[in-house]
Amino acid sequence: MTRTMLSGARVHRWWTLSLSPHEHDVARVGPSVLEMSTRGPWLESFQERVFRSRRAVVPAGTRVRTGEFEAEVVEAREGAPARVRFTFGRSLDDPKLRFLSFQGQRLARITMPPVGGTFVLPKLP
Repeated sequence: MTRTMLSGARVHRWWTLSLSPHEHDVARVGPSVLEMSTRGPWLESFQERVFRSRRAVVPAGTRVRTGEFEAEVVEAREGAPARVRFTFGRSLDDPKLRFLSFQGQRLARITMPPVGGTFVLPKLP
């Protein structure tokens, strides 16, 4: 869904999959499925705690649905997610989906690997 602002510019919907500053291991486990884990604890940074308290337990099996995907906590440690599976309603190769990550001081597009492929998102500065 896009919305047109008064100036005529388009605004697209977007979701944040993680705000953790740690390195992320990302695996494409299906045509429309990716799994993400961090190399440090989730829910410890200020950015993450803006949306969820460190005291709010998120056990394995917790699911959240959006208009575009479902996120399921596959593995948890000490009440925080350790690995999350994101299942989208379309292929990750669909040109309507754009995955972005900070590279240096700016957002850059990420190309999803083929099914079975993995990559590492670097730690944020």
